[in-house]
Amino acid sequence: MVSPLQVLFVNPVRRYGGSVELFADPEWGLTSYRYSRLARFALGTGARAYLPLDEYGEYLSVSAGARYLIRKDLEGTSRNAWGVEAGLHTLFGIVGLKGTWQFGTEGGYSIGLVLRYY
Repeated sequence: MVSPLQVLFVNPVRRYGGSVELFADPEWGLTSYRYSRLARFALGTGARAYLPLDEYGEYLSVSAGARYLIRKDLEGTSRNAWGVEAGLHTLFGIVGLKGTWQFGTEGGYSIGLVLRYY
C-alpha cells in the first residue's frame, strides 16, 4: 500500500492531480516597483490546494491558497500582510499564471508567471 502523505518530494502527478502544499515563495519586483516605496524582495509563505480540471490535471489544473507576505518598505519598516491567491496551470503543472491579492498593504495585487522544474 502506498501512503497518501509525501514529504519533501511529491510525485508531480499527485501535485497537479489534487493535493495541498505548504510553501515559501521568494518574490522579486520589477524596476518600476520602486514607486511603491516597498522593497523589491519579499517572501510569501502559506498553503495552497491544487485541483484538476482536464485530464486529471495534466492539461489543466487550478490552485487556490492563503498566504502571509513578509516584506519591508524602503525605510526598513515591516509591511507584512495576509493575502489570497489563485492560479491556472498547464503542461503537466510546469507552466502557470498566478494572481495574488494582499490585504492591507500598498502592494495590493500581483500577477506572475509560474515556471516549475520537477
